[in-house]
Amino acid sequence: MDQIASKVEGKFSKLVVIKGAPGGGKTTLSWELCKRWANGKVWTDYSLVVLLRLRDENVQKAVELVDLFQCEDTDYSKNIYAIIRKNHGQGILFILEGLDELPPSLRENDSIFKKLIDGRLLPASTVVVTTRPWAVCDLPVTCSSRVDQFIEILGFSSKQIQEYIDLMIKDGAPPELREYINSNPCISSAMYNPLHARIVVEVYRENHENSNSIIPNTTTELYTEYSQILIKRCLENDWSGELSELPSSLQEHFDKPCQIAYKGITKEKQQLVFFKEDVVDANTLGFMNSVHPLHKKSNSSPSYNFLHLTLQEFLAAFYIWKNKTPHDQLLLFETKADDGSYKMILLFLAGLTKLNDPWTQCVLPTPYIYVYSRLSLIRSPLGPCSLAGIARWLHLSK
Repeated sequence: MDQIASKVEGKFSKLVVIKGAPGGGKTTLSWELCKRWANGKVWTDYSLVVLLRLRDENVQKAVELVDLFQCEDTDYSKNIYAIIRKNHGQGILFILEGLDELPPSLRENDSIFKKLIDGRLLPASTVVVTTRPWAVCDLPVTCSSRVDQFIEILGFSSKQIQEYIDLMIKDGAPPELREYINSNPCISSAMYNPLHARIVVEVYRENHENSNSIIPNTTTELYTEYSQILIKRCLENDWSGELSELPSSLQEHFDKPCQIAYKGITKEKQQLVFFKEDVVDANTLGFMNSVHPLHKKSNSSPSYNFLHLTLQEFLAAFYIWKNKTPHDQLLLFETKADDGSYKMILLFLAGLTKLNDPWTQCVLPTPYIYVYSRLSLIRSPLGPCSLAGIARWLHLSK
């Protein structure tokens, strides 16, 4: 945080870009920075910090700069805006949290957010942008000269993983948990991601308390187990079983959050924040939480979002697996393989189907050639597109 808050050559930074994998801690970092500024611990030279959650529909509706300064006292907002505009944003810090969560039209067109980033609006202000790696290419080309810092969040270090486990488990991590993590390459690599680390510990703790011998070995299995835990906690009963074989009474409830997740992800204007009409009469089974407006009015109602975007992507993939034909699933791979916003969905879908017959053979009689030619389009961090690289991609996404 000291690095982000530092000045460049005695001047305020103009643009700081922070990228990181899903669940790496970008949102947490944004909130923590605001908290520390409010407590006078960082960025004391800034007179105002404005956090803009780009998934928020009210933020996305902003047309004029004044629309970004929302509070109940409209006159006060206008006065503050007039001062900021007069000083060209000097001493103001904007945190644009989640560039990848903006609809494509606002990332690609000449939106107010692009104008803030490239300095056409309030050129003296500082802008911090957080994003998943794939959306970095959506930054305006004209902003390259403004970038003072380019930071990547890598997640936990090996030491921090151990510290986190010790914090989460009161009596310290038992040897079998450490052995499970260290002996499974997929799980041990997942632990560097804070979100996955939390899920690993939650799943282990739940299974250990219930003497459950099922241990996830892949990321998809991890999210499957975690989903089952959320359902059990919400129902507070003794239900136990597989997510893919829910009893009909429970399946009806589970279908709703899966459908909401799918519709939100696949909309042309991606929807990550939902409202009462979207979840009416729905038991979200603990997959979603309510978010009250920052400035609550008497007639305002809460909005809803999934616990994390990655969880929404898993449920969307589950919906596709259960409700779309193998042909449609393969078509999704074919048409979305080069779309970064679908990367996690395709990974989960590959894991849920396990690329089994007839899934891999329903379109082409040579599935391995098809898988190689199509999936190699995905810009994976696993290395160059080789048969070995694709095999590894498939193994990690089971």
